[in-house]
Amino acid sequence: QAVVTASPASAAPGDPVGCGYARDEPNNGAYAKTICWFDMATYNETVSRSAPGQPMSITLPGGYTVDFSIKTRSVPGFAASQITARATPIETRFAFATEAYRGIPGRPSLYSGAELGGASYKSWDVTLDGIVVRDKSGSAVSGFSFVATDTEDNVTYPPTPTEPERLRWTSDKPLELLDTLAPSSGKGCHNVTGLGTTQVDCAGQGGASSLAEKATSILVKADTPSRFALRWTTHQQSGIAFGINTARVELNKQVDGRANPSDAFDVAVTSPEETVLGDATTGDSTT
Repeated sequence: QAVVTASPASAAPGDPVGCGYARDEPNNGAYAKTICWFDMATYNETVSRSAPGQPMSITLPGGYTVDFSIKTRSVPGFAASQITARATPIETRFAFATEAYRGIPGRPSLYSGAELGGASYKSWDVTLDGIVVRDKSGSAVSGFSFVATDTEDNVTYPPTPTEPERLRWTSDKPLELLDTLAPSSGKGCHNVTGLGTTQVDCAGQGGASSLAEKATSILVKADTPSRFALRWTTHQQSGIAFGINTARVELNKQVDGRANPSDAFDVAVTSPEETVLGDATTGDSTT
């Protein structure tokens, strides 16, 4: 069974990195610095469709680890197709990784291929199950969110077929809207229902995305879930991505003066669980 174990160090696009942040640049998403997007480069279709799913273990900055099993299931009554991992943006006409969240390393998107068996309307549930986040001491922690979004567009194709593409987020914790890409578009994910509950739905509207008008895309999150899932239903091809949103803290100490030349000052950052996440001392220096 394939297991991802890596840290989000600098890597060339396409390299497996466990998870990675979007580039630190202006107008690159409200949470570009705090969402670490999971690299699905080692996603295994066969293992993920087994009963226990595919285990993944990912290391974050500061020594945190994220463990879960990814489980892929075709939705009864719909066609099936193979799912593969892709780099983003899937195409430049899609909002994710072009309007915002550009420069995510690796292959963060799970992307559907052509249908199997000739049917055209396809649907899958992809579930991250048994989620546990631990600090560097191995203690389970809270204070994080899981995030999922579509990486293509969620639209409809009139006049045939008239049934729109759809997205459905579910979790064992309430779901909230985190960010919106291309919000002024008349296409994409609008009329979202269920925010504040454990199931959020969005039926796509408008025609396919274009460079002139990219479809609206939303990021939905759940705080400290143990189960987090996204169902997507499409007539064509479509993609999704998952990530973890955490706080990032930097603490600096500036010494303005000392009563004694040997005075030193210690600083530390602790979690709500009272685990020391980082510590340092000034010694005889000024910082």
